Amino acid sequence: MEVRGGATFLARPERRANPPGAETPRYHRSVAVSKELLQVLACPKCKGKLDLVGDGEALECPACRLRYPITDGIPVMLIDEAEKF
Repeated sequence: MEVRGGATFLARPERRANPPGAETPRYHRSVAVSKELLQVLACPKCKGKLDLVGDGEALECPACRLRYPITDGIPVMLIDEAEKF
């Protein structure tokens, strides 16, 4: 806390940049996707069933052979964001 002219200000935390050469991970640690959500999600391309893979890091469509990432517990269901496998 800092006092200037009778007013009190909270100090802002310092911003820290990523170290040089550090890359942002493709898949962030995900929060578990509920079973109810998995039952209603479908592949946006073929409308087929999706399978949860890894530790909840992605959803795969076996028919289209596309993998949709799950970022911060939210499935990214965009065809342009999907990876072929």
